[in-house]
Amino acid sequence: MLKISQQTTREVWLKKSSDTVLKNIDSIFEIIRKFEPNAELRYNKYYLGIWVDGRSYNFVTFTPKKKFFHLDLKLDRSEGNDSKFEQAGIEVYDYWLKSGRYHLSLDSLPSKEGLEILSTLLEQSYKEY
Repeated sequence: MLKISQQTTREVWLKKSSDTVLKNIDSIFEIIRKFEPNAELRYNKYYLGIWVDGRSYNFVTFTPKKKFFHLDLKLDRSEGNDSKFEQAGIEVYDYWLKSGRYHLSLDSLPSKEGLEILSTLLEQSYKEY
């Protein structure tokens, strides 16, 4: 379950994380903007979330660290989804049954093909959320 969080700024996250990590998150956020142009990246105290039309829409959340970031994606666990993450070159760190989220840990962006697969998974999650 996500913590209720107060909003903060990108500058605060730059101190807690790094410019490289935040740029990687920005790249993934731009994928989201392709299928949801009204999406906004919100900087909260404990995580970065998505807002659409002024409301929280956290089908995906990001938790930046110094050298990597966690990406938590709301999707039903299935062999098909597991296989897609594997094809994308993204290791599934964990799956949280209670919240129904894949917990991924990324230290860099996937390959071009991997980003295409991730884009499909992000859009699927968005539609099912």
